[in-house]
Amino acid sequence: MKVCKKCGINKKNEEFREHHRTCRKCNVAKEELALKLKKDKDPEFKKRWGKRRVKMAKKYKQTEAGAVTTKKYETSIGRKTVNRERQLQQNYNITIADYDKMFSLQNGKCLICERASNKRLVVDHNHSTDEVRGLLCNNCNMGIGLLNDNPITLAKAVDYLTKRGYYGEH
Repeated sequence: MKVCKKCGINKKNEEFREHHRTCRKCNVAKEELALKLKKDKDPEFKKRWGKRRVKMAKKYKQTEAGAVTTKKYETSIGRKTVNRERQLQQNYNITIADYDKMFSLQNGKCLICERASNKRLVVDHNHSTDEVRGLLCNNCNMGIGLLNDNPITLAKAVDYLTKRGYYGEH
């Protein structure tokens, strides 16, 4: 535990950058205020900052990593792949290879309704632990999501449909 020099609140060490005495939240607020003041004082600031960002982007493209990323972005398919990679990594901590492996193990079918989907299957995960459970079609994922991923409520829905009759596939 550490006391923030700015707000005076006792916080966990994770809430501080290494070797900083102010918490991340106070640091961000300070940086935003400094940026706002610069913009207010200097009307040309925005123009210069924009030009600086363009220069930085050009320098990045000249690096090896930048060249690879740029090459991927040259086609719309490449752009979609890069975005998909980023989305899977950020949201579920899996790679496209992990997704493809799950898809193959499930034979391209939803784990609940067992129908093959002509659209991409969605990644189902536990919202408490972020653990990936499998791939589902959008309808099944929405269905369990609307029932708050609660097996008791889901069992009651099954009981209801069994007693009252249903009109789906058998």
